Amino acid sequence: MRSRQDNEWRCRYLRILTSKAKEIGDSQEYLQAIEDLVDEGLIRGSTVPNQEGVVRGAALVESNDGFVVPTLKGRLFVEEQHAILRSRTLLGRLKANWPLFSGIVGIIVGWFLGLMSPLMQQQLHTTPSEVNDAGHRPPVSAVTLPTPAPTP
Repeated sequence: MRSRQDNEWRCRYLRILTSKAKEIGDSQEYLQAIEDLVDEGLIRGSTVPNQEGVVRGAALVESNDGFVVPTLKGRLFVEEQHAILRSRTLLGRLKANWPLFSGIVGIIVGWFLGLMSPLMQQQLHTTPSEVNDAGHRPPVSAVTLPTPAPTP
């Protein structure tokens, strides 16, 4: 449950920091998140609380194209949070643990090739005369091997 809540606030903060100001929701959760970001100095803007201290409005600084303008601290925060979210995916975990993963794959491939090696050698040393009409090799015990000529 805790991980899900962490991801929710992480995604909410990232959406605020990387979206156009008009695309950000005006729900209480988003207004509270905007207040948190403004208080921490991650974003430029201001919030308007009511008498109870609950945020009822927010004004964000926008760039010319309408995107929210995060501070330097906010941009670093975005990169850090993206890295955390990437590390939680399967691909992110594989990249982080690549030496271990490649070692395991190498062991599995080596084991498989070790099993296949005798079969491949047997197939490579088969002559066409040893193959019957059905296209199969007879059992090894049924194959007569030529005897070497005696040496003088």
